[in-house]
Amino acid sequence: MLVTKEELTKVDFSSFKERYEATEINWSEFYNNAGVEHYKLLAYLSTQYAGRDIIDIGTHRGASSIALAYKPDNKVYSFDIEHKYVLPKLKNVEYLLEDLWNKDIRAKWEAIVLGSAFIFLDIDPHEGGREYEFYLWLKQKEYKGFVICDDIWYFKPMRDNFWYKIPGKEKIDVTELAHWSGTGIIRFVESDLWPKREMKTNWTVVTAYFDLTKMSDASQQIKERDLQHYLVNAIATLSLEQNLVIYCEPENVDLLRSFRPSWLLDRTSFVTMSFEDFPLTKYRDRVIGNRVRCPYNFDPRNTASYYLFCMSRYAMLQQTIAKNPFGSTHFAWLNLCIERMGFTNLIELDNVFIQDRERFSTCYIDYRPKSLVENPPEYFKNGGLCSMCSGFFTGNSYYMNEFCTEIQKAFMDYLEAGYGHADEQLFSVVYFRRSELFDVYYGDYLQMIRNYVHIKEAPHAPLNFLIQNSFNCGDYKTCKKGCITLLESLNNGYVNISDADRKRLMNMYIECCIKG
Repeated sequence: MLVTKEELTKVDFSSFKERYEATEINWSEFYNNAGVEHYKLLAYLSTQYAGRDIIDIGTHRGASSIALAYKPDNKVYSFDIEHKYVLPKLKNVEYLLEDLWNKDIRAKWEAIVLGSAFIFLDIDPHEGGREYEFYLWLKQKEYKGFVICDDIWYFKPMRDNFWYKIPGKEKIDVTELAHWSGTGIIRFVESDLWPKREMKTNWTVVTAYFDLTKMSDASQQIKERDLQHYLVNAIATLSLEQNLVIYCEPENVDLLRSFRPSWLLDRTSFVTMSFEDFPLTKYRDRVIGNRVRCPYNFDPRNTASYYLFCMSRYAMLQQTIAKNPFGSTHFAWLNLCIERMGFTNLIELDNVFIQDRERFSTCYIDYRPKSLVENPPEYFKNGGLCSMCSGFFTGNSYYMNEFCTEIQKAFMDYLEAGYGHADEQLFSVVYFRRSELFDVYYGDYLQMIRNYVHIKEAPHAPLNFLIQNSFNCGDYKTCKKGCITLLESLNNGYVNISDADRKRLMNMYIECCIKG
C-alpha cells in the first residue's frame, strides 16, 4: 500500500478537543497514533479527495465522522440506528437515523452510497453477517470506491463470517496503520491508494486433524471433546491464502473442505490416512512405559498418542516436501486450531510469508543450556520443560527436511534412553546438535507467530527467559542474537521496556560483544 505511518503522523488533530469539547468523544483514544487507533488514517484518506461524499456507517459518539470530515470540502453522511451521545456539530457532516439494512431505506440512499469516494463500516454487534451482506450488495452494484472495515480481527464472528469470506485479491489488511483490533480495506477497483495485491505462491503450509478420542490411551479430558472442540478454532488455518496440505482421516475430508473458501480449493490438497499409519505410532506402548518410569504428570492432554501426533508432523512435512504438489520452495507447519493462541498471531501471518526465510524458524521461548539438555535425568525431571514452540514453524525445503530428520532421530535416541514426553523438548536437542539449521525468533507461546519478524508483543518474555538465561549460562552467541533482535524492535517502536530493563539489556549486549 502507498499510505505510510510517516504520512499519518502529519495529520493535525491539535484543535479538535477544544472545538468539540461539548461532545462525548473519548479523546485519549482519538489522539492515539496510527496502529493503535484508526482516526488518523480516516482523516488522511479524506485529504485524497475534493468535493466528494464519504459514508460513515456506525456513528456511535461521532469520532469517526470528525476524522472523515477532516477535509472540509468533502461531505460526510453518518448513519446509525440510534443516537445515544451528544454529537459534534460540523458543517460538512450530516447525521442520519437511518437503518441501511432496511431494504427501503437502502434504496433511498443508494445513489449517495454508491457515488461516495469511500465508506467506513463499523457497526455493532460485530457479528460479521451484516457486513458481509453489505459487501455483496456493493459488489453486485459495481461500487467503484473502497470500504474501510473496523474490528476485523478482534471479534471472531467478524473473522469467520466476514473477513475470511472475502477473496484475498480484493482485501488489504491495514491494521498496522489503523486500529489495534483490526482494520481492513476492501477495494472494488484498483486505485493509486490500494494497488493490486499479489499473493505469494511459493509456500505450502501443512496442517492436520486426527480424532484422538478414539485412541486407546485417550484421557478422560480428551474423550469428552467432540469434533467441534478443535474445528471451532480451525477457520483461520483453513482460510489461509496459501497452498495448504491437510492430513486427516477419510471420514473428515468433506467436513474440513466445507471450512475452506471455494476460491482456495485449487490450492488445497487432502491426504487421507489412518493415524495408526504413521510409523512412530508403533512405539506407543514404549512411550507409555517410559512415562511410568519417568513420570509426565502435568498435562492430561499430552497422552502418548498426542505426543506421537506431534511427532507425526515431521513425517507429514517430509512427505509433503517429497511430493511437493504445488512446486513450493518454502514450507510451514501451522496447528489447525492456531487461533486459540490469540488474534494478533493471525494478523501476522501475511507478514510471515513475504519473508521467504530460509532456515528452520520457530519461536524460542526459554533458554535451556546445552549441559542440561544433554543430561536426560535432569532435563526430564518432573516432566521436563519446553523451550521452543512447535505450533508454528517455517523453513525452505532443505532446512525443513533436515530438521524433520534430526528431530525424529532425537525422538528415537531419547525413547531408547527411557524418555518420551513432548516434541518441543526435542527442539533444544536438535538446536545444540545442528545449530546451523536454525534462524529463531523470540516470544512466549502467545507470540508464536506475532513476533516472527519483529518482537511486537511481550518483550519481557525474551528479555527474562531467553536473553538473561543464556547470558547467565555463558552462551553469549545465543544471547547476543536475542539482544540484537530486541534492541531493533525497541528502536523501531514496536515495544517498550523500562529504562532499568533497557540498561540491563545494553549491559548484556556489550558484554556479549566482548566475550562472544
